Amino acid sequence: MPLTEKRKKHLDRQNQKNKLLRTKSERLIKIDEIFDNFSRTGYPPTKEIKQFFILCKKWVDDGITKEGIIQVPSLKIEICYTLHNSKKYEVGAMIKYVGDTLNNKPAIPVIDTNNPQST
Repeated sequence: MPLTEKRKKHLDRQNQKNKLLRTKSERLIKIDEIFDNFSRTGYPPTKEIKQFFILCKKWVDDGITKEGIIQVPSLKIEICYTLHNSKKYEVGAMIKYVGDTLNNKPAIPVIDTNNPQST
């Protein structure tokens, strides 16, 4: 059964889309950079920081885009992170000092862009 023109166009679009996705090894390289930079901060491994590391390892395995904020009240910081699987977007994490304002902020949920009902 020969391929139709419509099917060929569809397969071409799928190939272009797959070229923009990070492989598992590329995701691992990005997470290693984040872990290396995070280890330089000297923050002790709290429960929330361990949760962030588990979240990063899970992203390496499944590649599902995640972004959000993890509050660490004991250190008065927030970990803001963006873990995208597409090469069009950056992968990164930022530590933000919030001082005493942390207790007055509402929690920000993790956004899973592959599952719109996760919010």
